[in-house]
Amino acid sequence: MTDESAVDTAVRRLALALDALDAAVERRTQADQSEAALAAQVQALGTDRTRLAAALDGEAARSRRLEETNREIAGRLDAAVISIQSVLAAHGEAPPPQEQPQAAPIPHAETQDAPQEADEAEEEAEEEAEQDAEEDEKKQQKAS
Repeated sequence: MTDESAVDTAVRRLALALDALDAAVERRTQADQSEAALAAQVQALGTDRTRLAAALDGEAARSRRLEETNREIAGRLDAAVISIQSVLAAHGEAPPPQEQPQAAPIPHAETQDAPQEADEAEEEAEEEAEQDAEEDEKKQQKAS
């Protein structure tokens, strides 16, 4: 082998090695970009989860308030029906009232406290959601 052919062979080998290195760098760059995109998606999903959890807690509190109000109204309606039947029976216009099972009435003070308790539960859920989001953000920063 001549010196010139040995140099040509070495140059070709060097060119192949540089091409392989370029390809490896490109693959690594793409992997890093893909990892960053996945991290951003995970953070977005965490934020959505936190927001949805807070919304769910708020709706659950609202549902409890509505159920309590519904029970109170049902009790009042039962009492009104019995009262009307009593009045009609006293005037001879209807048969005597039949005792109907009544929903347990909710005392007025408890009814007023229910929205406040629900608001407090909502605030607690929002605080927990914010803390979760902050923790997720810290984890993302440590991972980066």
